[in-house]
Amino acid sequence: MKRDELVIRLKSELDPFDQLGMKNFEKAMTYFEFIEYKKGMYLKFAGQVDMYFRYILEGIAVYSHLSEKGISTSKYIFLPKSTAYDPESYLSEKPSDFMIVARTEMQICRLRKSFEKELIKSIPGFYPILINMIRSFQRDLLRWQMEIMELNSHQKYEALLGLYPNIGNILMSKDITGVLRISRSTLSTIKRTASEN
Repeated sequence: MKRDELVIRLKSELDPFDQLGMKNFEKAMTYFEFIEYKKGMYLKFAGQVDMYFRYILEGIAVYSHLSEKGISTSKYIFLPKSTAYDPESYLSEKPSDFMIVARTEMQICRLRKSFEKELIKSIPGFYPILINMIRSFQRDLLRWQMEIMELNSHQKYEALLGLYPNIGNILMSKDITGVLRISRSTLSTIKRTASEN
C-alpha cells in the first residue's frame, strides 16, 4: 500500500479520537514513518529505551518481560487499530526489561518521542488525538487487568479467542499461557475440552 493510501486509511481510523482536517493531518504525518515488520522481528528490545509511539495498522505483537535468566514471558497482546509502546520505558525514557515482538507480519505507523513537542507545536490540533490514543491504550490495559484477568481459566481463554480472528493459532502457546497466567497443562485441558464440545 502506498504512503498516500496509508495516510488516508490512518486518518479514517484516528478520526474517532478527534477530528483534524486533511491538510493538517497530512502535515502531521510528515513527523511519522510507516514501517513494515516481518514475523518474529522486534519492535522494541529488552534493555533499551522505547523511543517510539506506535499505531498498528496490520498485524499482532506481544509485550513480553525478559527475566535475568533470559526467559521471556508474554504479558499483553497488541492488536490492529491500537497503540503499541512499552509503558515501563516510553514515559520514563528509561530502559526496561520488556520487549515488543511481532507475531505476524505488521504494518506500523510510528512517531519518534523526540518529535512529539515539535509536532504539537506545529499542529496543536493533533494533541487531542495523541492524548486520546494514550487513554484508549490505558483503558484497554485496565480492562484486561481488571475484567478479563478476574475470570476463570476457561473464560479467559474464550475472551482471548474473541479478541481477533484465529488468534489462538497465531499466538504461540507460551504467549497464551503468559498473558492468561495459566499453566501449559491447563491450556491443554481447555483446548481438549473445547475440541470435544
